[in-house]
Amino acid sequence: MAAGGEWSKGYARQADADLRTFEALQSSPLPECHKLQFLQMACEKLVKAHLCGKGTDPASLQKSHNYVAGTLRWRWETSRAVGRFILPASS
Repeated sequence: MAAGGEWSKGYARQADADLRTFEALQSSPLPECHKLQFLQMACEKLVKAHLCGKGTDPASLQKSHNYVAGTLRWRWETSRAVGRFILPASS
């Protein structure tokens, strides 16, 4: 199996392709759920790229979305919490 750094780069390239597809589909008449699928896949692959780059065994990321979903949720909630303290309150 390839090293974690190689998996990290591969996942990042796939995430970029998924994000570009999401952006290209914005003017499409496709239902939003189909467009958002590409955004979801891009986010999942970015998380996998990050985790592989930090030393997570790539094989453990290929069997389940649960690990990625937990990491992505934690990052989202953390960024929202930080935003509440940094951003001024809305009027």
